[in-house]
Amino acid sequence: MKIHPSQETAQEALLRTTLHEHEPEIVDTERAWAMISSRIATPSASKPMMVAHLFRNQRPKHTWKRMAGITVAAALLVLVLSGALLFAPLNSWLNPQQTAFAMVNQVKQTNGITLTVGQAYADTGHTYVTYSLQISVDWLRQGYVLSAPTKDTLVANHQEVKRPKPQQVACKRPNRYDQPEQCLINYLAVQPTPTGNSVTFTWDVPTVTLIRRSTLAPDAQHPRTITVSGHWHFVFTVPFYHENRNPAIPPIFAPSK
Repeated sequence: MKIHPSQETAQEALLRTTLHEHEPEIVDTERAWAMISSRIATPSASKPMMVAHLFRNQRPKHTWKRMAGITVAAALLVLVLSGALLFAPLNSWLNPQQTAFAMVNQVKQTNGITLTVGQAYADTGHTYVTYSLQISVDWLRQGYVLSAPTKDTLVANHQEVKRPKPQQVACKRPNRYDQPEQCLINYLAVQPTPTGNSVTFTWDVPTVTLIRRSTLAPDAQHPRTITVSGHWHFVFTVPFYHENRNPAIPPIFAPSK
């Protein structure tokens, strides 16, 4: 039965109004979707490319070049450091004790003959003394060009330091006769072995033998060889190494290849 509005009570009118406001509404979903889809703009194919191009332009330029440069520099640094660490021991083994020879540089001149002790070295297995010998112009004018110390003695710890047999002397001949001749004498080890870290040597040269040029005929005043007496006296102290090392010979006395 339908109630006419004029016959509704106040409570019935309020109830009808409330139900009408909350009444469910029927929606046609297919029609609504058709309307919405027609309004959606289809994106063009160029827009994604534009976006990608935008991001590509924002990348740092030459990044790969900088990274490659940094990588190469780091690799070179590692090689240099590792090479220094690896080859330093090898170099010290191939060229042992580069500074083992101690400088002496003592000079004595007698009767026109200058004798200089250059360097010396001593350990439990080796003793070396280098010297240079130069004769005066007066001797050169008489035709004498070669010379050598004779009857010399080397003493350490009050004991004479012996030479090996045969004697081992290496000499570097000068290019001109007026230049000094440089020689290296190889002695045996000092006995008894020094207890300290140094050893003092006394080298005495009482005579020097001069040899006349072979192209000149000897005579009564100018024999083929002549012995010049004098007193070339040297005292010098050098470090003593308490091990049998392999000292590096000064380059001037190294055998020619």
